[in-house]
Amino acid sequence: MRHSLELKVPPAIVFAGALFAVWLLSRLSEPGFWWGLELAGRLLIGAGALVIVAATLQFRRHRTTLDPREPDKATALLTRGIFAFSRNPIYLAFGLIVLGFALAAESVAALIVAPSFMAYLQLFQIKPEEAYLRQKFGQRYLNYCQRTRRWLGRTLTDDAR
Repeated sequence: MRHSLELKVPPAIVFAGALFAVWLLSRLSEPGFWWGLELAGRLLIGAGALVIVAATLQFRRHRTTLDPREPDKATALLTRGIFAFSRNPIYLAFGLIVLGFALAAESVAALIVAPSFMAYLQLFQIKPEEAYLRQKFGQRYLNYCQRTRRWLGRTLTDDAR
């Protein structure tokens, strides 16, 4: 079933909207966390930024598209480096950054933004991208999906070997 938003809104715009929502919700609620969570939030923001840099460098090195709205323009299937641990490292990084900002803002209300943002990405961006990549790269992509989880982690099943 196709949704009208599939691959239409650039994920970077949705990411900016999620950060704005975190900011807004943090202004509407009283801080209520232990100070150590601000540090954890800052570490998540830094980790997310590093993942974005690593993934972007791989896209550039392999001269394939970085524009997620046009997965049919992909010229290479990236399965090594950061892509060996996440099929969607930039989206994962966006989620870490959104969560990091919510923690750094010490806002309980803002914590709902990260899972909502990631659910949106999965439904309207990742699922359609996966369909294109499955069509374009066939069995190689299916093997990759068996080895590497959508968000984070590797599987070591017999089917993936």
